[in-house]
Amino acid sequence: MNFKKILIAFSLFSFTATYAEPTFINDTYEINTSMETEEEQNPLDMKKINELLIEKEALQKELVDNNIWSKIYSNYHTYQELEQQQRSLNTNIIRLEKIKKRTQQEKEELQSAQEDMITLLGKLQLLKEYEKDPFKKFLTPPTLDDVPTVENPFAVIGALSYREKIQSDIETYNNRYESLQSIVEKFKAKQLILKKLLKLDPLNLEYINEQKDTVDQLKTFIPVLEIFNTTKNVYSKKIDEIELNLKNDIQREIEKTVTIGAIILFFLFLLFLIKFFVKKYMSEEESFYAINKALNISFVSILILILLLAYIENVSYLVTILGFASAGIAIAMKDWFMSLMGWATIVV
Repeated sequence: MNFKKILIAFSLFSFTATYAEPTFINDTYEINTSMETEEEQNPLDMKKINELLIEKEALQKELVDNNIWSKIYSNYHTYQELEQQQRSLNTNIIRLEKIKKRTQQEKEELQSAQEDMITLLGKLQLLKEYEKDPFKKFLTPPTLDDVPTVENPFAVIGALSYREKIQSDIETYNNRYESLQSIVEKFKAKQLILKKLLKLDPLNLEYINEQKDTVDQLKTFIPVLEIFNTTKNVYSKKIDEIELNLKNDIQREIEKTVTIGAIILFFLFLLFLIKFFVKKYMSEEESFYAINKALNISFVSILILILLLAYIENVSYLVTILGFASAGIAIAMKDWFMSLMGWATIVV
């Protein structure tokens, strides 16, 4: 009887072991399969993260290298942090100074705080220009000098030179605006990359802090860009107006100079033509000399009169100038006038 019971118990144990083992194996298999699936998914996520990190590093390099805007922001941010440290340190110094009976440790702490304050004030003094409006000098357009007035042919050269200068200034100013615009676009791209990284790794503190810094930088740069855009538009319109006025003045002066030149050439041609006929039909040398001199003086007088009428704005000055010109002509023609007076004396 005992033997039968042992046999039955042994059979039951064998049956349980036989059917229980596959279940254990199946459970183990399921666990292993789940782990393998996670291991297969993780490399795909890491691959995406690495690609995003490479893009981010490339953007960061562009933002740092030869970028005056980032350097200004960095100095501005440093100044703000130093000011915050100063306030905190100043509070601590006031607290320690209010203690009448200080311990040795408190004395040392006060002395150390005062020394740190001196160092901190020195740093703040060095970065003083970044206290308020650090971007102001870069947003301010180049100063426009007095616009030259084109009133004679020589002023045309100065006007052309001035046009080249303001064109160079506006080009430099536009390049400065484009560089700031590019920086803002890069920060937006960096922010987008960080959002993708945080979706893949939402608990990464480095990504969270970097995202916060990028948002702060965008909050600083976007208003600056808007102000810059408005200033640039106003400055560009002013430059366009100056260039248009200069262009019209230069064109008018060139036309005026060409007209005066044509008139002078006409009188010069007439002078040579008269001289040719006088030389051809006048035999007496002395008479020819006197007439030739009179013709030269007449031509010079006409030339001076033309130039005076063309370029003197206030015509009332013309009377005075003609008076001096007449005296000059009389002195220059004194021999001719003396000969004429001598001839008149002999005849009379």
